[in-house]
Formats: sequence, C-alpha cells, structure tokens
Amino acid sequence: MLRFVCLILVSATFAVQAQPVTGWVQNNYPSYTTSLFNVVNFGATGDCVTDDSIAISRAASAAIAQYNNKPSRGSAIYFPSGCYVYKTGLPTFYKTPVSIIGDGHGKSLISVDPSFSGDVFSWSDVWWGGNSTTVGTGGVTVSGVTITGTRTSPSQQNGFVFYDRADFVYISDIETYSLNGRALYFGGALKNSSQSYVRESHFYNMRFFNSGSPTSPVVEFATLGNGDRTNTNIIDGLDIYGPYGTGFVLRGNLSGSAVDIMQVSKMRIEGTGNGSTAADLLQIGDPVFLGNVNNIDFTQCVLIDPYTSYAALRITAASAATMPYQIRFQGRIAGGLPNGSGIVINAGRSIFLDIPAMAATVGPNLTISAAPMVGGPIWINAYNQESSWTKNIDESVASFVVKPALTSPF
Repeated sequence: MLRFVCLILVSATFAVQAQPVTGWVQNNYPSYTTSLFNVVNFGATGDCVTDDSIAISRAASAAIAQYNNKPSRGSAIYFPSGCYVYKTGLPTFYKTPVSIIGDGHGKSLISVDPSFSGDVFSWSDVWWGGNSTTVGTGGVTVSGVTITGTRTSPSQQNGFVFYDRADFVYISDIETYSLNGRALYFGGALKNSSQSYVRESHFYNMRFFNSGSPTSPVVEFATLGNGDRTNTNIIDGLDIYGPYGTGFVLRGNLSGSAVDIMQVSKMRIEGTGNGSTAADLLQIGDPVFLGNVNNIDFTQCVLIDPYTSYAALRITAASAATMPYQIRFQGRIAGGLPNGSGIVINAGRSIFLDIPAMAATVGPNLTISAAPMVGGPIWINAYNQESSWTKNIDESVASFVVKPALTSPF
C-alpha cells in the first residue's frame, strides 16, 4: 500500500540540525548524508491532517543556514513517505541551491491547500556564475516528490519555479496534479537579476496531470533579457495529461533572447479530459514575444487529441526576423477525440517533420502560412501517407515544402 505526504509552511527560523539518514536517500544521495534536513525531525507529521507549515519552514531555514555556513556542500530538504498539507509557501531560495528530495513516485506527497497562492517551491539566481564548484550556487536537485493542488482554487498555484539564472539543475521523478498554474517554469521571470534562463540541465520522468491555466502553460522553458540564453538542456520522459492551458511552450521573451540547443525525447501530451480548453498542446516560438527558438530536437514524441480550434503542434513567431529555425520533430499526432488541428506552421524555416502517423483531425492535418513569415525548407516525411492528409498550404510557400529527397514537391 502506498503512503502519501501532505505539507503546510510558514516563515520561521531554526537552528541547523542536519541529521544522518539511511535507506533510499542515503544510497542514492550519499553526498547529502550529513546535509539532509528531514522535515520529520523538525516536527512534521505527514499525516495529511496536521498543519506542518512551521516544521517545514524550520527545515528550510536550517538547510539555507547550512549552505551559507558551508557552501562547498549541498543542502537538501527531505520529505520521507507521507502526506504534508501545504498552506503557506516557502520563501524563494535566493542564491541558495537547496534541493528537494522525496522517497519517489506516490510516496512523498505535498497537498496544496485551496487557500494557497504562489509557488510551492521556487529558486532565484541559482547558477555557478563563473565561481569555482566549491562556492557556486548552481546544481539544484529535485527528485521523488508529488504536488497536488485544487483546480477550484481562486489563486494561481505553481509547482516548481526557477527565477533569474539557473544551471546544472537535475530534476527527476516528479509529478503535479490539479495545479491551477504552471507545473514547471524556467527562464521567463525576473526577481533579482536582469537575465533569466536555464542551461546545462537534465530532466527525467516528469508527469503533470490537469495542471496549467489559460495564461500559464503547464511547462515553459523561456529566456528573458539579453546575454546568455536557455540552452543545452535535455528532457527525457515528459507526460502532460489534460492541460488547462498550453501543454509545453518554448519561447524567448525579448528581442535578443533565445532558447536553443535542446533535446526532448519520449514526450506525450494528451488533451483528452479537458475539452473546453483553448490552447495548443505544443508551442514553439510565440506570436507576441520577440525572442528566438532554434536548434530543438524532438524524438519519440506523441501529441494526442488537440483542443477545438487549436493545434497539436504550432510553430510561430512575432516577425519574420524571429521565426524559429532548425526545428526537428519526430513523432505521432494521435487520438480518438481530435477536436483541433494537426500541425500549424505560422512562422519558421528549416523545419524537419518525421510523422509516422497522423490521426484524422477536425481542422487541417497541416497548415502552413504565407511568406515572408515562412521560409524553406519545410521537410516532411509522412511515409507516403501525406496524400491522405488534409492540407492548407499557402501558394507562396508551396515550393518550400518538400519530401525527404528534397527534390519533389509535397
């Protein structure tokens, strides 16, 4: 039988009390053996009833103090199997790379109270910043925790948010349920810096159910400000079910910003279960923001049941100068309730689509807008099924749309 964990937090201070731990955490995170702060040791009960806010805030304060005292070691808050009710969010971990560790899928549960507003966990400016590895603030780990929210909450509830600069982040085995806000957010918001991005980070086995809102994608990777950019990130295993906004967005928010050199594999976004949502499943670029997205690879992906009047995959931009390029998508457009369209290219060039299967959709299977917002080549391999697709391709770009041999028109 699975046990769960609920959590509630308020601001407090507490003496540093790092406790040795044994079992799964010690075996998987040996470097944290003397720097893990077990919330139970600070008074949390994890019984899904008791207000554990003060206890968890004390553990957080202790973890921050430990890092400030000895930055050469990691510092982490540990949630053993249980159910922790969460009413008041922790303060943002500003330049303190405090990690969040749970016992794994279905074991360490954070239950967000309907009155909660804001970010369950958030960090600001956790990057190496040119410092040596003994004093750098990058390298946050988040693993083995589940957050559950309340879709009827009047407030926005976000799961894991990274403000400003972040790098060497490692996230694995996390879930969110029914959050009225973003589940995972990088690079699109500022608190203490003039730049916001995430670099050189890895993300594995993430599942987000019935999260998001009309103004908040479930997952967003963005860049804000000039200078460095969101790049060289790897996502392997991303499951988004029933998003209440756009499922996954990649975009640069300002002119000169960019999101590039990313690999996304084994991604599944399914619209079934929330047919009233007005949003795309996957959006690359943005029709308003002035940043750029380029050199993105999607492999072994499936987009299921796009919403009415929206697309499974949309590639877009605010201007021809910022059109996405070198975008590669390999995967299927599938489903039994396809209320929307398949692939919509409003803006882009050097786009390579490998589509083994395309389910019938209410809107066109393929829509491509006019030049100059679209340039070539648009390379499409539908394994000889493309003749059965419904298409709406502007005549001005028809010559750009080619089959794998790059010689014959689509």
